[in-house]
Amino acid sequence: MWACRRADVDLGRLIGRVPAGYNWLPAVGLLATTVMFSFGWSFVTGYGLSQLAPEFVESLLTSEDAVADSIAVGVVWPILLITIIPVTEEVLFRGVLLSRWGVKWGIGTGIVLTAVIFGAMNRFDAVEATVLGVVAALLYLQSRTLIVPIAFHAANNLVGKVVGDALAWEEALAPAAKLEEIEAMALPGVAMLAVTLPVLVWYVRRNWPSRDAEIPYMRNAG
Repeated sequence: MWACRRADVDLGRLIGRVPAGYNWLPAVGLLATTVMFSFGWSFVTGYGLSQLAPEFVESLLTSEDAVADSIAVGVVWPILLITIIPVTEEVLFRGVLLSRWGVKWGIGTGIVLTAVIFGAMNRFDAVEATVLGVVAALLYLQSRTLIVPIAFHAANNLVGKVVGDALAWEEALAPAAKLEEIEAMALPGVAMLAVTLPVLVWYVRRNWPSRDAEIPYMRNAG
């Protein structure tokens, strides 16, 4: 925010306002699709890793159990997931970087670059985060406000956290037993990808901006 003000960026234009009568139903449908895609991708890649490097996966599961017992993960992290993190990331990636790179290299290039970098920052969830970044960028361009992708991002984190906790293993399970459960989720994961991937591809192709499309910051000047 300080950097934006120093550069004379109008934060009101950058964040924008939700259009009157904005239809949230497509965003809700996209939310369900991206969450299902994320879990499907996790199940499939988890299975692949369990076959290629079972020792590595077991070490991850062991460290995951140790971290999950901390107060920071149990209390603070869920709060950050639906508040500061989505606001900060959307303002930075979709607001500042997409706007700047969209003007410099074109909106399409800006979408790809911001989504890929955003995905890389999420390490093991790189593919899921990249998809989220593309969808959030398109929502921003459609609605001309960061409020929509912020809400979408926060809801995605919330649903992912709740569903992830619901699917969590029992603490008493040994890493070997957890590996067996990972392998059992391979087929459901493939089914999830088979359903969600065509929907995401259709949405992106249908809503991909033209080369001469203006960034929301410019369109909000009036």
